Amino acid sequence: MSAWERLVREMRRKRKSFVSLADALGTSKGNINHWKLRGIPQKYMRQCAEFVGCTLEWLEFGDSDRRMPLEEALRVLAEHLQAAGDYDKATVVALFTTLAHSPHMYEVVHNGLAALHLGKPLES
Repeated sequence: MSAWERLVREMRRKRKSFVSLADALGTSKGNINHWKLRGIPQKYMRQCAEFVGCTLEWLEFGDSDRRMPLEEALRVLAEHLQAAGDYDKATVVALFTTLAHSPHMYEVVHNGLAALHLGKPLES
């Protein structure tokens, strides 16, 4: 199975559209459609993995656990929150402190990542 096939499978599983992927990557849907034949360009590989919440290694090679480790997901979430400019460091730390006490922390983090990629605000 190719990286493209793994990406498509994860997007279908998580009900994500190619339009939302294109928006998250800052490219066109037409450009993404060409990846079916040419493969995912290396410069987009990490962003695609983050978009579907999987590890870069799994997306590229298919030989590791699909799910992004929690520590990596938290790092990515923190980077996106700070890059969005709406959250200062204290707010991000407070959010993570709250997440640490959630029994569904993994799902909350990945839902947060999905919301950031879709441009939707995080729900509290």
